[in-house]
Amino acid sequence: MHLPAFESHKFPNGCQLYAMQTNKPGLCFLELVFSNGRWTETTKLSARLSAQLIMEGTDGVKADVVADFIALHGAHLSVQADLDFTFISLSCLQKHFGALTEFLCNLALSPAYRKEDLDRNRSFLHSQLKHQLSEPDYVSYREFTSLIYGRDTAYGYNTTPELLDALRVEDLRSYHDANYCGNYLSAFYCGEMDERTVERLEQQLNRF
Repeated sequence: MHLPAFESHKFPNGCQLYAMQTNKPGLCFLELVFSNGRWTETTKLSARLSAQLIMEGTDGVKADVVADFIALHGAHLSVQADLDFTFISLSCLQKHFGALTEFLCNLALSPAYRKEDLDRNRSFLHSQLKHQLSEPDYVSYREFTSLIYGRDTAYGYNTTPELLDALRVEDLRSYHDANYCGNYLSAFYCGEMDERTVERLEQQLNRF
């Protein structure tokens, strides 16, 4: 098996970058992977909600502005969280990479975590959970994992209305401050490779 050649760079803040040349000129992809998730929580559900609200914007930028900025540049930006990692992924045209990377890092570094955004997302999750609990396979999976790992462990506890209602903005900010940092960050880049690109990535990723 012949794997594509890649470069590896370790930045002063602890972030590890893996980069490779694309075979599709003009396009690029960047993914930030934070080694966090439930196992670093001090308040249950804080990992999931802190990731979910990143797309709601910063103090000076709300969700509609985020959506407009991404659409204007013809890009795709997503944030996903699981039990062990948070993934922030960007696909875009190479010519917009600099502006979009800075925008992405601003979102990841300084989410506003407004109470109204938390309340809206909490309401959606309440509705989603009510529907999921009507599905036998979903209920079975919840019970199965809680029995294997323990109902109060990171891998075994289940989302409940009570846990959702107990979550505060301060819990999200506390989780973010402790877990979105360079030591927990690995970055994966595929696109045009030159010295300027690596310098630009280092400049932005060293902010964590």
